[in-house]
Amino acid sequence: MKDAAVAEVQTSLRGIVEIVFYSGATFSAGKLPHSGRRSCTFAGKIFVREGESVRLEGHWAKHPK
Repeated sequence: MKDAAVAEVQTSLRGIVEIVFYSGATFSAGKLPHSGRRSCTFAGKIFVREGESVRLEGHWAKHPK
């Protein structure tokens, strides 16, 4: 399996968490609304719940899955 392609430039994204796929004490993955009707997924060393307002900072990546 190939590693994810990661962008060099750090970006910031704000929104309200619409779906949480997994959330533990030190890691969460979910989905934020982005660009009108589209959504983007996120994963990182954070703890979030559905409906929370967040500001995420990091790098865009295209995961092989």
